[in-house]
Amino acid sequence: MLDQPTLTFTMADGLIVTAQFAANPFVTANVGVFNGLITASPSLPDRAPITQNFGEDGTMPSISTEGHFSITLLTKGTFTGKILLDGLTLSVAGSMDANGIAHFGKTAARVLTVTRVNKPSLKISLDMTFGPNPVINGTVAALDFNQNIVAYSDFASLRAGFSATTPVSASFLGLNSSSQLYTCLLPRLPVADRKS
Repeated sequence: MLDQPTLTFTMADGLIVTAQFAANPFVTANVGVFNGLITASPSLPDRAPITQNFGEDGTMPSISTEGHFSITLLTKGTFTGKILLDGLTLSVAGSMDANGIAHFGKTAARVLTVTRVNKPSLKISLDMTFGPNPVINGTVAALDFNQNIVAYSDFASLRAGFSATTPVSASFLGLNSSSQLYTCLLPRLPVADRKS
């Protein structure tokens, strides 16, 4: 969770060091498993002419721009997760600082760069909004060989309220049975409203 876990300074006459402490934001209500869908941005990248949309802006929904994101955030602010995109499973790991900004790997990079053979490289960034309904937001930018953004996707992942260790109670669903097996009905979306 620390922005700078190791501090180095030179002792000198008259040196005064003051420590300021802040409450740990990674309390039980803000940690756990977060899941979300990655969706293609309808407005980014903003291609020339900038800010004038003549239908050329945005990212087309496809297997390479839409997918799934899952992350497990712990009470020390460290996280591990997976991004399923373009037929690949990308592992991510790092730590969130006290402001909810993700840093990746040993270098604590703000942006994780994933290079791929014969495909655009990906730049991934994450941040978190704390509160009664915490959210981890993220972006995935695909860059061509000239480092121009050719596709842009984003996602918002919500904390899973229930899991194998915290199952939904029957009373919560208005059931009298103690069974932990449930059936849900998903309505069919009309063809005209489906994403291609």
